Amino acid sequence: GELAVNLLEHAWSGLKLQGPYQVAADLASRVLEMSQPLADVKARAHWVAGNAMHHGGHDAQAYAQFEAAVLLSRECGHQLGEAQAQRILGDIDMGAGSAQSARSRFRTAMSVARGLGDDGLLSDVQNSLGNLAEDLGQIDDAQAHYESALASARAVGDRQREGAALGNLAVLCSHQGRLQEALDHNAKALAAAHETGNRRLEGNTLCNRGL
Repeated sequence: GELAVNLLEHAWSGLKLQGPYQVAADLASRVLEMSQPLADVKARAHWVAGNAMHHGGHDAQAYAQFEAAVLLSRECGHQLGEAQAQRILGDIDMGAGSAQSARSRFRTAMSVARGLGDDGLLSDVQNSLGNLAEDLGQIDDAQAHYESALASARAVGDRQREGAALGNLAVLCSHQGRLQEALDHNAKALAAAHETGNRRLEGNTLCNRGL
């Protein structure tokens, strides 16, 4: 089980950049169908399955996978795994209009990220909080969150997370009519997408740049 889930996670690290996402979901199902996998193995497999479904736009199925990841991570004391799943559950809640539930999940994930000193998770949560603030019209808060997300990503040299934060800053600037700033952020996000081979980030950035 441990070997299988390690292979699954490494497969996902490539598939999340270039696809196809369904391959990752199918591989995760095979891990979960193994004979008596440990709670940690199941939690990590549910995490990959949830991500693959979420990236593919199947949020109802993804939600169930992430809820299972939360419960199993909690069972085996894996704080980081639980917080990562809570963060994406918050994203899905936000997309469904449940701002209060989203904020609660983000706060839970933020507390764990700060406690563990995990800048990668901090960047993810700050990006999510920025999205929520922007949805609620809290523009100054949104910008502060995005800038914090960018700083955390740069602290660990994570170019994918840096690109995501820059993309969010570009959208925020565009909505405010700060078009040159938006184009500058988009250019940097696109460079990060090309550097890391992240086709999803590249597509989102090109769309936003076109708008």
